[in-house]
Amino acid sequence: MATPNPDPPSTGPSLHPLSRPNAELMNTHPSSLCVDGDTAPVVWFRQTIRNACGLMGLLHAVANGPARDYIEASSDLDTLLQQALPLHPAERAALLEQSTALANAHRSAASQGDTSAPEATDDVDLHYVCFVKTTDGAFWELDGRRKGPLQRGQLEESEDVLSTKALTLGPLKFLEREGADLRFSAVALAGATD
Repeated sequence: MATPNPDPPSTGPSLHPLSRPNAELMNTHPSSLCVDGDTAPVVWFRQTIRNACGLMGLLHAVANGPARDYIEASSDLDTLLQQALPLHPAERAALLEQSTALANAHRSAASQGDTSAPEATDDVDLHYVCFVKTTDGAFWELDGRRKGPLQRGQLEESEDVLSTKALTLGPLKFLEREGADLRFSAVALAGATD
């Protein structure tokens, strides 16, 4: 029997097909939320680096949840997030593009494992987004291809990103639109269970 996690997941990247229905929906739900500075409800990054959506999903996950508390002070990631926080989204994107430390970390991670990573110039048909529950219970979709973050709804205190309501508001919408295409996965960042 599984034991409940005392530190429920508040962030989770998910992978889904890049299809016409998903692209059309993205264009019908533009974000108008201001995401500048440290008073914004979420930290959002525009994706301008080709084929780096997995990296963007992870950045969104660690920048917006309890995982941020575990980032080593003065590390490359901590420095990058501290520099990015006060910037306008276009400036944040430029910061990511110009970060040697981020490029090196991305290259290192992409070269590990058994699956070969696509080249930056390759056309891909899968995409990562990140779903986040903020401390006020708001449930957000963070997709670097959008104009900004999109609030999908409100979760109760007892609900996390893997709750039925969160899955219905977020990742399952992609599955519903895809029909028979089941190329989908989800990851949740959560504390360790001892």
